[in-house]
Amino acid sequence: MKRTLLFGADVVPTESNFAAFSSGDAAALLGDKLLSRWLAADARVFDLECALFDGDAPIDKNGPALRAPEGCIAGIAALKPNYAVLANNHILDHGEA
Repeated sequence: MKRTLLFGADVVPTESNFAAFSSGDAAALLGDKLLSRWLAADARVFDLECALFDGDAPIDKNGPALRAPEGCIAGIAALKPNYAVLANNHILDHGEA
């Protein structure tokens, strides 16, 4: 039996797609064709490249301190990942909490 495992790269809710993430509109996030292929896979994995955090407490660092509103979790759920990886260089941009 052939099984399909799809990996997505860095998923980052940004101001340009906060509304789609917050409303859980997976079709707006991926487009119908890619969404259909994504959901047809036996397993889906991607890296959530930032913390979901409603505060604003960036650490002192070079480069951007990424974060997205906590409400963006609706879009993450709509993408139906089997696993969302948090091991990346931005997950602590706003501290450990």
